[in-house]
Parts: sequence; structure tokens; C-alpha cells
Amino acid sequence: MKNKMLAKIIAMGLAAVSALSLLAGCTNADAADAASGKSKDKLAQIKERGKIVVGMNAEFAPYEFHASVDGKDVVAGFDVSLAKEIAKDLGVDLEIKEMEFESLLGALSADQCDILISGLAITDKRKQQADFSKGYYKGKNVLLVNKENMSGTDTVEALTGKNIGIQMSSTQQEFAKKYLEPQGTQITYIGSMNTLLLSLTAKQIDGIVTDDLVSRTIALSNPQLTVNQKCVLPEDSEATAENPDADSVGVAMPKGQDGLREEINKTIDRLQQSGDMERFIDEACQLSAQNMDQ
Repeated sequence: MKNKMLAKIIAMGLAAVSALSLLAGCTNADAADAASGKSKDKLAQIKERGKIVVGMNAEFAPYEFHASVDGKDVVAGFDVSLAKEIAKDLGVDLEIKEMEFESLLGALSADQCDILISGLAITDKRKQQADFSKGYYKGKNVLLVNKENMSGTDTVEALTGKNIGIQMSSTQQEFAKKYLEPQGTQITYIGSMNTLLLSLTAKQIDGIVTDDLVSRTIALSNPQLTVNQKCVLPEDSEATAENPDADSVGVAMPKGQDGLREEINKTIDRLQQSGDMERFIDEACQLSAQNMDQ
């Protein structure tokens, strides 16, 4: 009896050691994959989960913003419309995770969301942290000003000594560091576009350099503000024959997710070819203007 009991204990011990060795092997393999830059198949994870989590900062109308629709507060905008179409084509539900704009790429790296759709221009600097889809919109920088305080803002050189607002972590921040700061323009960096607009309306800053589509939407619903058409801002395009989508707005995703990028590009192609993308942009501009008037 004692011999049988001892044999059973030994067998159980060997099984436990074997299980621990297997677990350690899996852990070491995962660590090796991480160290070598290998990543899990995000597309398969999304489909298995049945949901895609999209990170965005809903303070950037008409890309994404809060709106009152049928008496309910919702996140709307043409980025949201794109996110819904991507989810539909993948056959999964959509979850929008809001966060500060400057936190977006960090959240993607930390696996807090699957992709980012938040008016993100495709730049070489951002491509060091994430991969991008093909571009789905391309804008340009303009100067948004208060009509009552636009004197002396007709040229870039005239902005010397002025106080210009820039959204933190945006491509406009690089513009400001290259063209405005060296000539003595005072820059106010703020993470929230809404806070920048309040500052401009209150004449606490002299202008905001931002995307033309954003500026036009704001000006439609705020008679105090306008785009200074006389102030033509220099453009530094990173676009090349090899990288034609540089400077365009794209969907960001973890590096190495070719399958996911292919599926997202298919959705973008479909929307652009059908004209739906342009329709989404028009609808977002109208809804944004209506909500700003309320």
C-alpha cells in the first residue's frame, strides 16, 4: 500500500514539473517573440473577440466630436463613420475609446486599443511608432483668427511677437517649431482644441494654426472667427513617389499587422470609389455646425 502511494506521489510530482516546464517554455517563447519584434495577429484577435476598439480624441470637429442626436450625446464625425464601416466590413462590433490626443499613440503601443482613427496625419515620426493605412483625407494648414483681432496676421513674418495657439502632439506643433518659434512668435501649446477655441474667442491668443477643414467648420458656426485667407502658410510635404500618402490622414495600427491594414485599406477604397467618404465629410461638417449653433 505504501509503495503504491509513493508511486502515485512521484507520478504527481513528475506531472507538476512537466506542466511547469511547459508553462516556462511558453513564457520564454512569448518573451522571445516580443524581443524579436513579432506580434500577435491583431485581425484574428479582433474577430475572435467580436469587437474592434478604436481610440480617438473627440474634440476635433468635423473629424470627431460630441453631438446631440435625437436628444442623446454621441460621438460623431467622418472618422466615426469610417470606424463604423471598418467594423461592419470585419463583421464585428465597434467600441470607441476616448482619450487625450497626445496619449493616442502611447495607448496604441500599450494595447489599450486596436487602431486609432483621430485625424492623424501620416508622418515619418509617427511611423516610427505605428503602421498606417493608406490616406483617406489630405488637408492643409491655415490660420484661424478672431475677426476683431486679425490685424497684423496677414503673413507668416507678421506673426512675430504674436501669440499663436497650437494643439499639442499635432503636426502643427512641428510646423510651429520650424517656422514660428525661430522668428519670435509666442506659442501656446494646449492639448484640447476646445480650450484653444475658447482662448481665441476671448482674445487670449491671436490665432490658431490648424487643419483647413476643421477651421472652415468652426467658422461656419462661429461668426467671430474666420480663416485669414491672406496668410498663406508654407507647406512641408513629406510625400514621395514611394510614399504618396505622407501628410494625408490615415488609420494607425500596431506595427506588423499587414492583414489588418489590408482589410482597412479595402474599406477606404470602397468608400472613396463610391463617394461615401466625401458624403461622410459633408454630413459631419453640417452636423458639427448645427451643434455649435445650439
